[in-house]
Amino acid sequence: MTLPPYVHRTYRDFVSFRHLSHFTVKISETDLYIMADADLTGIALDAAHLFRSQLEEYIRIHPGFRTSLTPRADDPLAPAIVKDMISA
Repeated sequence: MTLPPYVHRTYRDFVSFRHLSHFTVKISETDLYIMADADLTGIALDAAHLFRSQLEEYIRIHPGFRTSLTPRADDPLAPAIVKDMISA
């Protein structure tokens, strides 16, 4: 799969709270801009890796999940993040 070229998200330039730490976490299609009381880059990166790996493994086993535009059936064996996405 070829990823589209990166597009600068200009809306991020308009948000600024001087008392908050801000950082980005980017892994493949995951692109997060986070503001918090402290620099939580390591924690956010670990969480992004964890959730991406769960999603990627689920998609490997259930490829239709990746492109489905219709509600999916509940899957009691799915990771919590997938269950949340199915129920949304």
